[in-house]
Amino acid sequence: MGLNVTKGSGDFELLPEGSYVGICVGITDVGWQNGMHGSKDCLRLTFLLPTKLDANGEPFKITTHDTNKTIDAKSNLTKYCEALMGVSPPDDESAFNITAFINKGCQVQVKHNKSSNGKTYANITALYPLGEGQALPESNHKTWVFNLENPDQKSYSRIPEWLSKQINFNPNKDGEPNNTPPPFKTDEHIGFDEADSSPWG
Repeated sequence: MGLNVTKGSGDFELLPEGSYVGICVGITDVGWQNGMHGSKDCLRLTFLLPTKLDANGEPFKITTHDTNKTIDAKSNLTKYCEALMGVSPPDDESAFNITAFINKGCQVQVKHNKSSNGKTYANITALYPLGEGQALPESNHKTWVFNLENPDQKSYSRIPEWLSKQINFNPNKDGEPNNTPPPFKTDEHIGFDEADSSPWG
């Protein structure tokens, strides 16, 4: 089963199919999202593909679709951890530190599919660990970790505009979606660029 990671072809240059080295540069808490199986608390990861450049000479980026905040054996978040960190997350979810994903790399498998609206999208079908001895290209791209429990302006400003519009700021699981951000207090999360090296504290 694929990870169903998409990036639209509408206002975006379509990323060609293939396998690419990806660096996790963003973690976006998108809150409660409605899906086929009801409302689930979700996040999205954004990957920079440093070796694949677009028509403007900039590295492509691709973002996962809504990913449940669960770390059981079959969850996509567990697969992300295994691909990026080389290990499974701890059994104790309170010890899981997802900020460790930032600036970690993996292989990103991308394929195309055509949606019901006739547009073609690039989808991540799998994430794999980097090969033995495979070097991760350097990246100076700005990173972010946006957490709805303590949202900050600095991280929010780095989220792509199309993705920021998907964030549901309503903490009520059964409430109406609210995509309008509240006033942010301060840039409290200054340290997010320097993520911990371990996925658990």
